[in-house]
Amino acid sequence: MTSDRLRRLELLAIKSSRNFEAFCQFAVVDPRTGRPIKMAAHQRELVKTLQHIGNNPRGGQKFIFIAPPGAGKSQILIAFAAWMIGKFPAEHFGYLSYNNDVAAERSQAIRDFIGDSTPYHLTFPNIEPDPKHWNASRFRVIRENIGDPHPTLRSGGTTSGIVSIR
Repeated sequence: MTSDRLRRLELLAIKSSRNFEAFCQFAVVDPRTGRPIKMAAHQRELVKTLQHIGNNPRGGQKFIFIAPPGAGKSQILIAFAAWMIGKFPAEHFGYLSYNNDVAAERSQAIRDFIGDSTPYHLTFPNIEPDPKHWNASRFRVIRENIGDPHPTLRSGGTTSGIVSIR
């Protein structure tokens, strides 16, 4: 790899750590083509809203995004959860879906993204899985407060018991 190409990758990774759309273009791959995703207009709108949340995560924003099956919602939300963990590794996140099985699948995808994606590691080089706490429905990344008993991400179904989860 040439030094110019390496420098471009470094700059893209730095931009991706702050800009969710840049992160999607850098790190999210279309499974059918193996190439970076090409977002549709509705996905760009979702990404803009998620950027606003990422810029102010404690702002209490609420929104509903409705799109048909196959519209790329899950792919963007999986990337967003991974991006937020990269930005705020000491925080706690939840991923809710309509049942536990689907939520665990999404959690697994987020976990795999964090653990296996080269663009992710270039964007967030200090994020490392905590091997003692790395399973499908909940996991942790290594963080400064080793006494924090709560997972970095916990998933669950909206009809399951999620009481006392932070």
